[in-house]
Amino acid sequence: MKIIDITREIKSAPIYPGSDPVKVEKLTEMEKGDLFTCSLITVGSHMGTHADAFAHFIMGGKTIEKMELDHYYGKCVVVTTPEDMPVYKKDLEGKIEGYERIVLHTGKGYLTKEAAQYLVEAGVKTVVTDYWSIAPLDNEKEIHEIILGNGVAAVESVVLDGVEDGEYILSAFPIKIEGCDGGFVRAVLIKEK
Repeated sequence: MKIIDITREIKSAPIYPGSDPVKVEKLTEMEKGDLFTCSLITVGSHMGTHADAFAHFIMGGKTIEKMELDHYYGKCVVVTTPEDMPVYKKDLEGKIEGYERIVLHTGKGYLTKEAAQYLVEAGVKTVVTDYWSIAPLDNEKEIHEIILGNGVAAVESVVLDGVEDGEYILSAFPIKIEGCDGGFVRAVLIKEK
């Protein structure tokens, strides 16, 4: 078995426009004579590799601690689409059938409306992307509403450098924070040998 870490390091992750960078402040430090080292971390809920709860764009939608955990674990397929280009339905057809969890290797690509609708129609329960969002900056609402509003979970901002297309086991459980619209994820792909 091979475990591939696809989690983006949070402090060096791209910062979504309008967001603040991650801040780590040492509250206590053993090097300064304290009994232990402890830090305060200030960060937005959608920084680095993270899961969107339905409540991120759906009024009354589930918050992150209420999301069904089977979204984040199980058989998946990694599919590479044309690099740094929007993802279209034609990029997915014939590649995702039979899979409930789809991992998209796009470079910096996002879902088009037709691709988002196709994922829903295909019965996908989770879409994972290496871009910071499943949607373009100028159409965040519509794409997220199609995906999240139809019960499809989203995990964004993974790192897929060197990951080959094919079948894996996805493990990408979000942190449990009551009432939150998203949560940080330690995402891995497991390849059975």
